[in-house]
Amino acid sequence: MHPLFLPIEEFFRDDYIAQRMLYLGGVETNIDTQARYNAYRDSQKKAFLRYHKNNVFHLDYIYESAYRLASSCMFDRVEPKHQVFATNNKMAAGILAGRMPKGFRFPTS
Repeated sequence: MHPLFLPIEEFFRDDYIAQRMLYLGGVETNIDTQARYNAYRDSQKKAFLRYHKNNVFHLDYIYESAYRLASSCMFDRVEPKHQVFATNNKMAAGILAGRMPKGFRFPTS
């Protein structure tokens, strides 16, 4: 199974250590985006992951934008033990739908 998308608590299981965490959020100036971005950074620290600006994608909280990103070559480097910190359900669904045609599988829990 390719665990691209996991609930946040899954990042900290003893038997699963993330190697890379991607952030999908809204416009940088949005107050909700800022709070969610801070939660992403906190999650990275708890998982002992290094921050890299290429792992951060500021979109618009819309399914279609996340779908286009997931379908693009930007996500072709995503591998097992890489996860997405999607900041809302629409973006998470867009990532899932955009990756499934490329043969990625996701946890069912």
